[in-house]
Amino acid sequence: MISGLGKIPFSRVVAAAALLAASLAISLSFASTGAAQQSAQQSRQQSAQQSALQAQNRLSCNDPKTTDDDTIAGCSALIKSGRDSKHTLAADFNNRGFAYYDKGDYDRAMADYNQAIKLDPKFAQAYNGRCAAHNKKGESDQALADCDQAIQLDPNFAFAYNNRGIAKHARGDTAGGDADIAHAKELDPKIGKE
Repeated sequence: MISGLGKIPFSRVVAAAALLAASLAISLSFASTGAAQQSAQQSRQQSAQQSALQAQNRLSCNDPKTTDDDTIAGCSALIKSGRDSKHTLAADFNNRGFAYYDKGDYDRAMADYNQAIKLDPKFAQAYNGRCAAHNKKGESDQALADCDQAIQLDPNFAFAYNNRGIAKHARGDTAGGDADIAHAKELDPKIGKE
């Protein structure tokens, strides 16, 4: 017979079990706290990555030196994100419309200008963009109406006068077209020299 071996009294078993349970609970608590901290850190990293991506999309959407395709991609991502205010979203649509216009896709450009105007009915640049797209499509009556609206919203908007002059020429109003183009050049001498 081996000395020192025997049954452990029941009270010791309960105490040992309680000690084991407490130890396990503490271990789980540390593991849970560690998991929570790790989850919070991952969440912060994801948020930082999303913020960096949002900033890159904002740059692509707004920087005039960005290619049309990058502008379209950046603005589309911003529009899809749903994070922008109504006014900023209108600018996103306007900028993407401008890129579509540059690519010769006047229907898509006009769709984006329509959205910009719907979001911000006082957005003169969107009316001017839609005016230019109407001009390219040979729709001088609609172009004229949009340029009139842009000028009403911003009486010093040189490009709107220039585009209205183009629309007037297309309708056969040479004198009116020449006057608008001349006024556009008074407001911005660089017009027509690009």
